[in-house]
Amino acid sequence: MQRQRLRATLAYVECVAKNTAVLIRMGEEARRSADASVAQAATKLVNNALRLRLQTFQVKAKVYLQIVYPGVRTPSEELVSQYEQMTRQGVLLGRLQYPGTGVSSAF
Repeated sequence: MQRQRLRATLAYVECVAKNTAVLIRMGEEARRSADASVAQAATKLVNNALRLRLQTFQVKAKVYLQIVYPGVRTPSEELVSQYEQMTRQGVLLGRLQYPGTGVSSAF
């Protein structure tokens, strides 16, 4: 049962990694904006998303370790809170880029 949960965790972390790649691309495009607030928000998003993407590799390694050695405990709650923060930053960037049209225009 524990290994099944860990495999589900791996699937979640993979989704986080893929979504951070999307946020990085979105931020890289927005960094070229003439609007200084958009460019600044985009730079912050890219930097934080890159850090989070690197962290997903660390978390995956820890989860694989737990699969091989079930007794090992490694915390990964920080990944979830950072991912939520990245999502909020992406929404903020979308609002700055497309005021009044909704965030879905950014994606």
